[in-house]
Amino acid sequence: MHDGIRLSLLRRWLPRTMALGLVAPVAAVFPAAAQTQQAQAPPEVRAYFDRARQECVAAGDNLRVENESSYAERAEFNGDGHPDYIIHLNKLYCPSLGASQYCGSAGCMISILVSDGNRLSEAESINLQAFTVTRPVGGRQSISFAAHGTYCGHKSGADTCFGTMNWTAKGFKTTYTASEPAALKAADAAGGGGQAAPRPDQNPKFDWKLVGPAAGQKGTPIAMSDGTPDRVKAVVACAENMPVMVLSFPAGTNAPPAGQHVMIEIGEPGPNQTHADLVLQPVQDKTAFIGPLSCAALSVMQAADTVDYASVPMAWTIRNRDYWTEIPAVPLARFKETSKVALASCAAGLR
Repeated sequence: MHDGIRLSLLRRWLPRTMALGLVAPVAAVFPAAAQTQQAQAPPEVRAYFDRARQECVAAGDNLRVENESSYAERAEFNGDGHPDYIIHLNKLYCPSLGASQYCGSAGCMISILVSDGNRLSEAESINLQAFTVTRPVGGRQSISFAAHGTYCGHKSGADTCFGTMNWTAKGFKTTYTASEPAALKAADAAGGGGQAAPRPDQNPKFDWKLVGPAAGQKGTPIAMSDGTPDRVKAVVACAENMPVMVLSFPAGTNAPPAGQHVMIEIGEPGPNQTHADLVLQPVQDKTAFIGPLSCAALSVMQAADTVDYASVPMAWTIRNRDYWTEIPAVPLARFKETSKVALASCAAGLR
């Protein structure tokens, strides 16, 4: 850890410039809209339960489900009079494997089984952030959905992708829409639909702001993430002529353990993705962490500022332990412009 970072300096300006906050996952829980099959599931449907149970047992645990058919939602997509099914894989929850087994920033995975007489076959397997099965029209139903932005060609997942899926002779046809489909919007309002995953279109727009010294006082400006008091706060500033970053967590959030050095991963996780790591040290008597800001990390964060709303996935790990834990993301709107001003006096210290 760099000797030039003094916690005494942090104590002088941290309370004045930032309030503790927590990034609450902006997600809505949408219970199933269509009737859930309560009878004995067909063997093709039951196979998903059996496979998930075997995987969970192999992981040393047991599934947590309401009953053996609660994960299967009945529908009628092709109009042949035989039930079709949507398999909510996230309802086949195994504590040892965690929610990330079927869910992530792209939403939660569903599998769609369509009937061919008395047989069922998987016609689609897809991750959606939210969806609802529409009312029957001409004996057929469709799916209105919200998905990760890249699903329909957006450059960022921060732009929600909307669309509908209708059954045709060649399988499901997806039609993308510029705005949220009426059926999904109605389901949102009524609390109906499927999935429980982040939807960036429903996130408030939290911006970074530049905070300068009080009138008549000397000091350097800082860039600070804005938002509600229950969100994680981030600060970028010059401390003793060195660029530093501070993260502060409110009580109750999934914060790194207090009093320990941590490593924060900024960017898209994975060896082939753009990311940078920062080693932060704890701030005494606070759930906050401070460390030198690298040029690589700053570049990742400033590049993400090119969209209206962007969050940088972060995780922490304790040195000598081989695991990562997700922590709340930090919004980056207006980060690029504010960070450049805040770091102008010590930009040469970036490495």
